[in-house]
Amino acid sequence: MRFAVSTPSNLRGEESGYRVFDYVDGRILACPRVGSQRAEIDNIIQKFCYVKRKCVAQDPCDCENLIRDGSDYMFIGKSNGLIEVVKDFQFKVNNCIELIPNYILVCQQPRSQLNYTADISMVGLEYKDGLLYCSTCYGDLFIFALNLPSDYEQMQDMGYSQVRSDVFDSFAGRGKSQFYSAEELAFVLHSQYTGRTRLKHICHFLIPAHSDVMSRLPELRERIPCFQETIYANLKKNVSHFHINPLDSFSVLTVAPRTPLSVHKIRLPKLFVDFFIAILTLKTQVMASRQEQIWNLGAACRENFGQDLFEYLKQDSLNRIDYECDPHMWASLIANNGIAELSAFSVWRQKQGHMKDELHDLFNSKLPNSGEKLPMELFSASDTERSLGHGGLTNLHSLGSSSLRREVFARAIDAPKRENAQEKFLRSVRRNTFPVDFKIVETSSNTRVPSGELSDEQDGDDNVTSFFTDNYKDMDIVLLDKFLVLAAFRPKYIDEPAMKVDSFRSFKAAELSTDKESPEVTYTRQKLQNFSAFKKLFMINDSLCLIFDTRGVILLDRFKLRNCKDLLSNCTSSLKLIDYNIGLTNDIALIVKEIKICETCSDCWNDQSIVFEVIVTSVNGEISVLEGWFFQHLRIGKMHLKDKIQINKKHKFVDQIVLLDPDDDQVRQRKRVALQTSDFSKKFHKS
Repeated sequence: MRFAVSTPSNLRGEESGYRVFDYVDGRILACPRVGSQRAEIDNIIQKFCYVKRKCVAQDPCDCENLIRDGSDYMFIGKSNGLIEVVKDFQFKVNNCIELIPNYILVCQQPRSQLNYTADISMVGLEYKDGLLYCSTCYGDLFIFALNLPSDYEQMQDMGYSQVRSDVFDSFAGRGKSQFYSAEELAFVLHSQYTGRTRLKHICHFLIPAHSDVMSRLPELRERIPCFQETIYANLKKNVSHFHINPLDSFSVLTVAPRTPLSVHKIRLPKLFVDFFIAILTLKTQVMASRQEQIWNLGAACRENFGQDLFEYLKQDSLNRIDYECDPHMWASLIANNGIAELSAFSVWRQKQGHMKDELHDLFNSKLPNSGEKLPMELFSASDTERSLGHGGLTNLHSLGSSSLRREVFARAIDAPKRENAQEKFLRSVRRNTFPVDFKIVETSSNTRVPSGELSDEQDGDDNVTSFFTDNYKDMDIVLLDKFLVLAAFRPKYIDEPAMKVDSFRSFKAAELSTDKESPEVTYTRQKLQNFSAFKKLFMINDSLCLIFDTRGVILLDRFKLRNCKDLLSNCTSSLKLIDYNIGLTNDIALIVKEIKICETCSDCWNDQSIVFEVIVTSVNGEISVLEGWFFQHLRIGKMHLKDKIQINKKHKFVDQIVLLDPDDDQVRQRKRVALQTSDFSKKFHKS
């Protein structure tokens, strides 16, 4: 397999970059580093996004071919707000060609948003259906419309080798069945792939921003075309993890610590769509007369038509933009040089407040050997007072009118009630979440859903919104929390977890183990106590959850769970684990090599064996490849180290991983290269 790893520096004034590796025959080999490989000072790589055609060999594109594009593209998001686009990435790696970007995408905040620093913190960089989304931790969304064929897709953090690909293709073929509004349909139709020529490149739909980049980054002297985003939106909440809605290209899902899982929708105004179409028409006219790359669209418009860009669009009889129908949007387009600042609103949010869950039962149940509830002293005086005055001073300061202040002081304030303080305390506990990952899966219609998971879907009709059409009836969101919690949601029907597992180590092995239990079950109970912090979630299919912890791996079949309080009372195939000290990790990538399902036993619930490999970047600067096995009819699997290398420079560390090619056979066919010892040294080698 082939993968790339970012190598940031933790010292100012030092270079940060990335390296490409091949893993062949049990060894990690670093591909030759050609040139600087875009290593920059004080600008670290925060996210990768590798896009290529599905199931098609990647060949350099012939610019005169008007039909197909055989190139692959690597998008490299950096902390300075620039996204470098490297075309024919693997071809350049194989032939030792310097990985200089062909284009640069610029994440520019509109003038209405205060920007106190030039750096941004990217938490997501994803591509789907011609749109590249870049999300920051502050809820900024930068959306770029790209000129790519419909069969291009992003390589995920989970790949497969020698396994049928459709096992992993969640929502395969479903993206085209989404329901478009009139504005969305017009935007999609006019942003379809135009064919590939020298001027109709991947950034053909974007407005040039080279002059803006040169003013911000004068050290960027290369003649590289730069382009600004098509759409900007702010979600008005913090974001730690982000995914594009697989059923709606103009919708995203986000989550963050102490922030509920949410589904957001971006609304496209008619004026923006008309402006987008007019810009494409204008660029086509200008390029037809000049036959060269446009570096400044405003200057080209003045040179060709003698008018400013927006004045020309107002008077252009061909496009007929009705700018008076939305003067606020038109003024925003002018102020932001053509960037559309659009609204994003929440259409679904995870419920974290009043729920009749185990936490509620704990504080409302009677104490053993008494008829009383839990004493009020459990809630401290500060908690009780906080329920009355939380945010009081802040709210008063925020009131701009003295009459409003008098009205607030004149109101009768009730003394805090036990129920109010208790509910506020419970809500605060529920919101003390630390989500580390979530995945979106399509539940097959013939899957057997346990009684605890939406036993009657009709009961959830009251929760249906106009956004969640019948297309969403099989969409599940599986959320992993650092504090050993796994929850599954079906947003079409309910805003509470349809399934929640928080008992991975909520019991004592000595108390629950009995003489009737097998030694394997007792051993599994003991090893579950070692798990302390979940790190990463992979969905092998709609049911199998592969969870990585600092102390091992858990394989959970969520549809086979009948008892979520005592997990080991379920069938063997419902929960398996590997006891292995993985350590503190920065990122993990998974390659599934083999899956076998038992078809001979009648009582094993189609137990499966799985062989997989994982690439791990550790906080101590190591890149490791581990191989793991889960066996049929056994709860305990095993894992061992295949190979490991460590970065030599103490001021650098290894962080983000992106899979380029998980197929071992294709990697073996490439030219073998020796390990470069300038940056990395062999930490371990299998004898």
